[in-house]
Amino acid sequence: SVIFIADSAFSFCENLQSIQIPDSVTYIGKSAFYNCINLANIEISNSVVSIEDNAFSFCENLENIEIPNSVIFIADSAFSFCENLQSIQIPDSVTSIKEGAFAYCNNLANVEFSNSVVSIDSGAFRDCYKLSDVYYHGTQEQWNKISISNYGNDCLTSANIHCIDDIADNNPTDDQTTDIEEVVVGDVNGDNKINTLDALCILKQVVGLKDLTPEQQKIADTNKDGEINSSDALQILKFVVGIIQEF
Repeated sequence: SVIFIADSAFSFCENLQSIQIPDSVTYIGKSAFYNCINLANIEISNSVVSIEDNAFSFCENLENIEIPNSVIFIADSAFSFCENLQSIQIPDSVTSIKEGAFAYCNNLANVEFSNSVVSIDSGAFRDCYKLSDVYYHGTQEQWNKISISNYGNDCLTSANIHCIDDIADNNPTDDQTTDIEEVVVGDVNGDNKINTLDALCILKQVVGLKDLTPEQQKIADTNKDGEINSSDALQILKFVVGIIQEF
């Protein structure tokens, strides 16, 4: 029966470790979970439409959060100072990233945007010094048209921008796709072919959208550095277009 979580409802609940937002809730108020420093698990239902100012600020133990497609508004500083947040996926329903939304998330390494985003306000990713990879579900041309404030977004604009639609456009035709009946490394999805779909599997693993099995992780480690990261996906793309001939 709860339809909203009021402003500051759970702020400074320092022993709170997990929370499940029920399906009836549409609104998470200002500072609702502010300074819940041990909050590690949050499950937001598909009914939530708005996450207000500072709703999860200073949730220092939060590493990952799934924002459902029902959310259309992420307000100022909503996830600021979440120092252990490592990855975030902005749902298709969100068109604007508000001021300071993810500011001072010092360990944020990967962000995924849909092509519905049209503006990113000042300081949205301020001092996110570990932000290395941005995955954008659109073309480079579309990315260039996003209104990104020049103030406090250097960490975002200097990251590696991966425009997924451009990668898909370069997907080879069936007669160009490399058949690898005897080769295993690189065939992450197990379809006996190395193509951009395998690279996409790796990118989804990197941003937390997919969990590869231990066997898939061995196959995905194309640069043989013992880690699964965007460099492995890049190796596959180089293989597909013929820049390299083997891993």
